[in-house]
Amino acid sequence: LGLAKVLAKIKNNLYGTVKLIFQPAEEDAFNGGGAQYLIKEGALNKPEVDAMIGLHIWPDLPFNKVGTRAGVIMGSSDPIIIKLKGKGAHASQPSQGIDPIVIGSQVINGLQTIVSRNISPFEQAVISIGKFEGGTRYNIIPETVTLKGTVRTFDEETREKVKNRIKTISKNVALGLGGEAKIDYNLGYPPLVNDSKMVELAEKSIKQILGSENYINISNPAPTGEDFAFFAKEKPAWAGFVILFL
Repeated sequence: LGLAKVLAKIKNNLYGTVKLIFQPAEEDAFNGGGAQYLIKEGALNKPEVDAMIGLHIWPDLPFNKVGTRAGVIMGSSDPIIIKLKGKGAHASQPSQGIDPIVIGSQVINGLQTIVSRNISPFEQAVISIGKFEGGTRYNIIPETVTLKGTVRTFDEETREKVKNRIKTISKNVALGLGGEAKIDYNLGYPPLVNDSKMVELAEKSIKQILGSENYINISNPAPTGEDFAFFAKEKPAWAGFVILFL
């Protein structure tokens, strides 16, 4: 809204049309975020959008700086749910059951080998399990547990490789320990790729308006996800990081 107010004041000096997109559900990787639905509903049409610009608040940057890079600037964001089934039993008689908590622990350990043993040192990936749900009482082995986590990668080939390894490891570890695994792997946000020509244009404008000292060329992409990536797949796009201007 602040940007809209500024642009409205200088609209007579603008060459072309600026369309502002107010998007719901950015933080909803399980359902793919809001960008792809706005695209389907025609947000990039009437008038036709030629290029996209997005700014992401980034607290790691020094105050008043803008950072960006050509190519991948943010990673994919894929949420995963792994449901493990064993057999309930009293904790004093574990041989009568199949412990899904033990299975879950082994699955987590197995998933950590993907980055260290299946991904090239020249590729990047992050696999984190943030939630381990299971059990109702300290002295009862539950029948099921659920693991919830997230996967971050920077290219589609690595993304597919990690997905396949997670499914294989989870199913086979569970099977080897007498249980079952069901994997719900959501392809959430794709990697966000900046168009090189848009980056050149942004760099020139930033240096001209804010000064060269306030422009930062970011060396590595961020593993955080952003559904602006869906817009960047449709149109030449530039996304930059910023910490609030004065």
